[in-house]
Amino acid sequence: MAHRELLTESQRVFFHAPATDERGMVRHYTLSADDLALIDRRRSDPNRLGFAVMLCYLRFPGRILREGEQPPTELCAFIAEQLGLDAAHFGDYAERDQTRREHVLEIEAALGLRPLSPALYREVAAWLLPTALATDHGPTLVTTILEELRVRRIVCPPLPAIERLGGSVRARAQRQLWRLLTDGLTEQQRRSLDQLLEVRGGGGQRSRPARPGWRRPAAAPRTRKASCARSRRPGRRCPCRRA
Repeated sequence: MAHRELLTESQRVFFHAPATDERGMVRHYTLSADDLALIDRRRSDPNRLGFAVMLCYLRFPGRILREGEQPPTELCAFIAEQLGLDAAHFGDYAERDQTRREHVLEIEAALGLRPLSPALYREVAAWLLPTALATDHGPTLVTTILEELRVRRIVCPPLPAIERLGGSVRARAQRQLWRLLTDGLTEQQRRSLDQLLEVRGGGGQRSRPARPGWRRPAAAPRTRKASCARSRRPGRRCPCRRA
């Protein structure tokens, strides 16, 4: 059975994007003295700016700037201003793909980052399970994964891989919860539960759970005398009484 998607398209855009508000850029993209020393080793202005942008992307949102990807104008200008460069230089960055790959490896080494290996994937999946047992909310699971990858200094893989990780752990949590709910049931109780999920013929809707032995008590019939007693005003004689 196919898993429900964890994110909508707008949520994918949100999780994939770098910070562009002033507060977020100051927090994540203010370059330190060590950052500047590393950046200044580049020979040309386009490579210095491109290297700095790549460094910032690996810091937050924690992913590699893709080949041909254009960073937001606000971000590029914020970084270029710190370097005393023209933001337009980014257009000439990494004309050789080999240069870009070398920059990624150098930044990962400088920041102590590592890729998400199969062993680390399993570790993160096991760590995520308690969260998935508590909630199946897709954005919450994705947020939790991304934050943990940053804490562990792991480069975030493409977002579809993050969704697959969260979806597989969510499915595992749902199976575990189902076992906890059903392991102590007798065969008769299991059959009774299955009957509650039977589909109505033609309607395509699940029938409402039955409540064996439960029935709403019938309303008592209203007598003429009781009706008159309700409508009679204080101090007046009941019209039902005979003279």
